This record gives sequence, structure tokens and C-alpha cells, in this order.
Amino acid sequence: MRHDRTRSSPSASFHRSEAVDAVLSGMSAWELALLFALGVALTVLTGSLLPRVEMPEARRGIVSLQLARTAPRARALVEAWQCRGMLDAVRWNVRLDFPFLVAYSLTLAVGCLLVEQAATRSGLVADGVDGVGAVFAAAGLAAGAFDFAENVATLPMLREGAVISPARARTVISLAALKFALVVIAASWIVAAPVASLVAAR
Repeated sequence: MRHDRTRSSPSASFHRSEAVDAVLSGMSAWELALLFALGVALTVLTGSLLPRVEMPEARRGIVSLQLARTAPRARALVEAWQCRGMLDAVRWNVRLDFPFLVAYSLTLAVGCLLVEQAATRSGLVADGVDGVGAVFAAAGLAAGAFDFAENVATLPMLREGAVISPARARTVISLAALKFALVVIAASWIVAAPVASLVAAR
């Protein structure tokens, strides 16, 4: 009897993300700024390497599969890519997402810590309130961990003749939802904190 289940869990990656966050928290403002600029450049570069796999049935590309919700819908998308001769490109899209997720999650984490330092200097965040930016940075790193697990769960769906179970489809969409939620949380801090600092300075 064949069991279709995801073996990977983001828990180990999350523990590693806490260690990375601890290292980033000890950096100075200029080191974080330099690392943030490098992270943005790498995110743009790795993102540009992702093959385009959009089609009428999947206008959002691989995201359409990861948010398919049901096994029949996921199977229909995979079959459509296969009929168009695009399945190899879809697999490479997921594989190349691994370096992309490392780039964007680290960039989010660094950005959150950099913004915290600026918010502290402006008085928006009190000196005695430690770790506000680290919480949002952890969200950015956790997004990468969930994205990693999502990719691991997605790749078996792209094998020719693969059996996609309802459990796998639900697992993938759950991981995708968590990833997107955490990205929004981290990005919101990066955008909102500087705006609030400018308003508070007036």
C-alpha cells in the first residue's frame, strides 16, 4: 500500500532560523544595511531565474498549483502543464525556488532588524523594549522554512503519473498560506515602522 505523505517539517528549519536571527541581531546598522542591499539584489537575481510557467489554467504559475485546494484541481493543472510540454519547466521553477526562498527570507529578516534600529533611534520603539524587530525577523525566516517544506511537498506532485492525494493537496495549501501570512507580517513591519517613525518625528 502506497502512502502519500510529506516527510519534511519546517520545525528543524525554524530552529535554525532562530540561530540565524541571533547572529543578525548582533550586527551594526551599516552591516545590516549592506547585507540588506545584497539580499535585495540576490532576491531579484534568483527570482529572475525562475522559469515562467503561467498558462490559461494557471494564471499565477506554480502558485496556482500550491493553492489548488483539492486533489482533482491539482491533477488537472499538472496534466495541463504536461500536455503543453511545460512540466520540466515547472519542476525547475520549484527547484530554483530553493535559492530564492533563502534570499528573500534572509532579506526580510535583515530588513526587520534594520528597521528596528531606525525605529529605536527615532523613539518609536523604546530602548527598554528589546526584540521587537527580532520577532518580525523570525517571521521572515519562518516564511522561508515553510516555503522550503512547501516545495518538498510540491515536487512529488510533478512526477509523470503521480498520484496526488487530498492530504497532500491540503498540506501544500496550508504551508503556502502560512508562508504568505508570515511574509506579509514581516514586510508590513518593514514598511509600517519607517512611516510611523516619520509621522512621530513631526
